[in-house]
Amino acid sequence: MPSSSSSETLRYLEGIIERAKTLPSPVVFNDSETLRYLEGIIELAKTLPSPAVMNDREVLRCLDLVTHYIRTRNNSREDYLADQNRSKDLEIAELNTALETQRGHFESAERMHNLQVDNLGAVLLVRETEIARLKQVEEALQATIQDREVLLERYQCEIEKGMEERKLLRKELLDVCAKFGVPTGNTEDEVGNMATTSQMQNRDYGDRDGRVFKRQRRESDA
Repeated sequence: MPSSSSSETLRYLEGIIERAKTLPSPVVFNDSETLRYLEGIIELAKTLPSPAVMNDREVLRCLDLVTHYIRTRNNSREDYLADQNRSKDLEIAELNTALETQRGHFESAERMHNLQVDNLGAVLLVRETEIARLKQVEEALQATIQDREVLLERYQCEIEKGMEERKLLRKELLDVCAKFGVPTGNTEDEVGNMATTSQMQNRDYGDRDGRVFKRQRRESDA
């Protein structure tokens, strides 16, 4: 502890200033307001008229005031840091809430997407089933068309065969009429129709023209 000499007191306080400048903690001493407070004490000591005024007890009191000031500053800084921590915690909580909300939206959107995918899969399955059924219908129609073509060819052959038979019957009918001297009085086409009618009668169709021709033939024979 320095003596009552003001020079030693100044050196002591200047030593405190220098040590305070070298302290690593910014909250305790490495603070501009704290250093200015201690420098004010130095300037006050320089203006003292007598070394006896600022003795060791007053230096200690001044240091107590500085300690109280620093402690108050520390408390203020701790409160400030606590407020900052609370603010950060509140921001983190808000961010977590927002994150949970976004996660809920994402999960809901994902479920909706999966549902849409499932629905599209079901629709695709229905479409594939419908396409398979239509292919079966197409194959059945193709088979029916082929059957109809076969029948058409068969009917065409029957028609051609019937035309040939009609020509033969017409020729036979004309020969019979000429043999018995029956005047037909008909054109060749009419004779062909008569031949066709006779053919239909022979097949037991009971056609009216066949009956008329048969009646005419009986009257001619009579």
